[in-house]
Amino acid sequence: MIPQDIQQLQEVIEQQALMMDTIPIQMWFLSDIETYGRVNQSHASFMGLQKQDMEFKKLQEFLPADVANVCKQSNQAVFLSKKAVISEEWIPDANGIRRLIQITKTPRFNKAGNIEYIVCFGIDITDYRTAELSMAQSEENFRTFIETINDIVLIGNLDGQIIYSNPAATTKLGYSPAELKTMRLLDLHPTWVQKEAEIILTEMFNGKRSFCPLPLISKNQHIIPVETRVWFGKWNGTTCIFGISKDLSKEQEALQKFDRLFRMNPALMAVTRLPDRVFVDVNHAFLHALGYSANEIIGKTSAEV
Repeated sequence: MIPQDIQQLQEVIEQQALMMDTIPIQMWFLSDIETYGRVNQSHASFMGLQKQDMEFKKLQEFLPADVANVCKQSNQAVFLSKKAVISEEWIPDANGIRRLIQITKTPRFNKAGNIEYIVCFGIDITDYRTAELSMAQSEENFRTFIETINDIVLIGNLDGQIIYSNPAATTKLGYSPAELKTMRLLDLHPTWVQKEAEIILTEMFNGKRSFCPLPLISKNQHIIPVETRVWFGKWNGTTCIFGISKDLSKEQEALQKFDRLFRMNPALMAVTRLPDRVFVDVNHAFLHALGYSANEIIGKTSAEV
């Protein structure tokens, strides 16, 4: 007959073993840097082995040599430092596919203060790390894009304070990134349109519009005609307003050149709208030759004139 105290101890051991086998986290013990003690079912299942095939065996008996060596080096660090170590190790699963396992290795000491064994907990972080790397790559691609485009990109918080500017903003506006971070989005508009800019910005915050036609002003007081589009997003985890301003200086210069050529051309010139062929603009030569004023021509067809 088994003494009651021994029976109770056996029950506790069985309960502990059951607990180890039911938790979804891989768990095992190491008696030295290369020898397994007990393992739980999660770890055995991950390896595609039976528990009894792993317990009290050497790592190199079922791990590739390079993987076993990495594990032993990490285990050695625990025995030398006598402190818990967290490592990330690529270990092949039951299908031979290497998975990234984050392993916490904690030493347990005997009464003499020596390490008796190491308790290891392993969590598969492969999918998490892959997603993390993918997100980092996406962020890098986004930053590369906004830092190389020729358009002005500004990011402000919900108070309108600038928290990011791309190199094009510095090139075109003349402010350093540090100077821009001390400014508000409204500060980049000429003073005579700032009230209108404030109204437009408020409408943007309220989702009533996504476009601002107002010009920007550089550090040297040069007016820059722009077309600004805005949207909301997250920047460093905070909701912000993103703005991209296309510099229309070249387009405006070309339009001015065309307008001068159109107005001052000695040939009669007119612009009509299709399909109704209504006059929308005529040049000076047209008005002078026919004797009409612009108000008598614009909005009418040639037949009406």
